[in-house]
Amino acid sequence: RLYAEAVVYINGKRVGQDTLRFAPHQYDVSQFIVPGQRNTIAVSVARHVRNGIFGRMELREHSQDLYLRQIKFQPHPYDGILHIDMTVAGQGLRYEDFFVEVIAQREDKDSADIIRGIYKLKRHTEFDLHLGHEVALWGEFHPHLYRVGVFLGDDYYESSIGMREFS
Repeated sequence: RLYAEAVVYINGKRVGQDTLRFAPHQYDVSQFIVPGQRNTIAVSVARHVRNGIFGRMELREHSQDLYLRQIKFQPHPYDGILHIDMTVAGQGLRYEDFFVEVIAQREDKDSADIIRGIYKLKRHTEFDLHLGHEVALWGEFHPHLYRVGVFLGDDYYESSIGMREFS
């Protein structure tokens, strides 16, 4: 994420640019990477009062056939539910032929049960993972977290989330 415009180069070739502020910049660099060789990644950030990149930078590999494009978690702890909204992408696939597997477990409890759900896949899929009746709430003095993993073909996404509902 950046405060200003950024241009990304791979091996001296311009991949793309973005002007989004405070939102992740994402690029498909697959056609610019040379397998088995050293590749150079350069990010040029425009001059701004607050220069630089903040947050996590990562290079992810995923299949062109089937991968997670976007995933959002929406907790409903008083109902014992984690609502998951995800979009997948890929080339020439019938998404209905695939399933997505989601697992969750409390991070701060060694004997925490693993919660597992398997769901039919569509290009845009929404479903509820049932966490049970006693969901540990995230709070300032008791920051209980859940580790959530999403398996989709060869792609995998993992995140820590806190369960809290504000209104």
